[in-house]
Amino acid sequence: MHQVLRRGVAVAMTAAVVTALAVPAAQAAPARQRWSVAIPGATSITAPEPGAGRVYVGFTTAAGTGGIRALDATTGATLWTRGLALPINVPPDYAPSVDLLYTATRSHVLALDPRNGKTVAIADTIETFDEIEALHFADGRLYTETRHDLAAYTPRLRLQWDYLLDDDPAPFDAPGDGFVYLNDEEDDPAAAFRQCMEKVDGARGVQVARNCNIDAFVVPVALPAANAVVGVGASSSPGSPVYAFRASNLTLRWTRPFDIFVSADATTAGGGRVAVSADHDLYLLRLTDGTTACHLHMNSDTFGEPVFDPSGALLISIGAGTGGNLTKLSPTCQVLWRTTASLDQVVATTGSVLGTNGTRVIALRP
Repeated sequence: MHQVLRRGVAVAMTAAVVTALAVPAAQAAPARQRWSVAIPGATSITAPEPGAGRVYVGFTTAAGTGGIRALDATTGATLWTRGLALPINVPPDYAPSVDLLYTATRSHVLALDPRNGKTVAIADTIETFDEIEALHFADGRLYTETRHDLAAYTPRLRLQWDYLLDDDPAPFDAPGDGFVYLNDEEDDPAAAFRQCMEKVDGARGVQVARNCNIDAFVVPVALPAANAVVGVGASSSPGSPVYAFRASNLTLRWTRPFDIFVSADATTAGGGRVAVSADHDLYLLRLTDGTTACHLHMNSDTFGEPVFDPSGALLISIGAGTGGNLTKLSPTCQVLWRTTASLDQVVATTGSVLGTNGTRVIALRP
C-alpha cells in the first residue's frame, strides 16, 4: 500500500552511502510497451489488477455508473465488461486460491467469476453511507475497509466480523500472516484524537497490538517476515517522518525525519529496503535501521510515488506531474531502464509492469 503526499524542500541528512546525481534518459534503454488500451466511456479508472492471464480494471462513467473490464494480459484485447449501477473507486482484487475476482460499490461487495464477470456471490456493505476505501483477499478471507469499519468475509461473502474504527483510518495492509495492520484515530478528546497503529487478528477481528505514541497518520506496508511495518507519517507538524514498527507488537524500531511530505514503499528483497520519494530527492533506506543505502538528487525534475517490484528493484516516475517517465532502479540506485511515457498507479509482477495514464491501461514488457 502507498500514499502520495504534498511536496516541499528536502532536509539534509547524514548518510552511509550517498550518490547525488542527475539521471539522464539516455543512460538506459527504455522498456518496451506491450499494449495500451483506453477504457471507453470511463471518466476515471482504478489501478489495474493482474490474475489468471487477465488484467482487471474498475471504472467510473460520467453518468455515475461503473463497472469492471477484463483485458487479455498478452494483447490487451477486451475479454468482458461487467456494468454496475454505481462507480468502482477501489481496485478489484483477484484471489488465485479461490479463483474469484472481488470488487465493491457503495452498497454491495461482489465476488465475480474472473472468466466472464458474472456474479458468484454478493453481500450488502456494512454501512451504505460509507464508501469502501480498500479491499483485499488474504488468509482465506476478504477484508474490506470503510471510514468506520474493517470487515472480514468468507470467500462466498458471508460476514465473519466487523471491527469498528473510530475515524480517518489509513488503507490497511493484510500481508497473509493472519493479521491486518492499519492506522486509526483514537476516539478520546482528552488525548487530542491521537493517531494509532493497530494490529487486528484476522480470524477473530480482535485487536492484538496498538501503538498510539506516534501522533501521525501512517499508511502501513507490513513485512512480517522481517518483523516490520513501515509507513510515512503525515501530521499537523511540518514534515512526514518515516516510521518502522515491529510487526510482532507494533513497538517502534526506528524513525527517519523529513521536513517535507514524502511517499514511500518497502520490500524485504535485497536485504530489505525502504524507498522514500522526497520531491527532488530519492532515498533508499535500509529496512533494519533506517540508514541511507543510496540517494539520488535531481536538479530540476521530481520523483513520483515509489513502487518495488517482486525482485526488489524500484519503479518510480522521474519528472512526475510534467509527463515524466517511469524508471526502474536497482537496489543501489542504478538506472536499469526508462519508459517513453508516464505511468500512474503502477503494479509490478514478475515479467510485467502495469499502470494507467488517464483512462488508459498500459502494459510494459521490461
